[in-house]
Amino acid sequence: MMSDNDQKSSAASIITIVMVFGLAYAITRYHLVGPVPWKDFPMFILNKGISLSAFILLACIAGFCPRKCRLQIPGARSTKMAP
Repeated sequence: MMSDNDQKSSAASIITIVMVFGLAYAITRYHLVGPVPWKDFPMFILNKGISLSAFILLACIAGFCPRKCRLQIPGARSTKMAP
């Protein structure tokens, strides 16, 4: 079984890898292949890279987390169908 420090370390490495992938994709897509000038790097490209990384991480959480461990939002509508 993994210790608490090992779990934190592996989570941090997954987040780092996804962030690097998101930024590399955004730079490749918008600067090297696309029409966006380098002067727009700080705001436009970092926004695109961070947004892509956040989407990937949220999709992984939704896909890998068992249904019983997902957060229950108070006041949210139930997904159960009425008979």
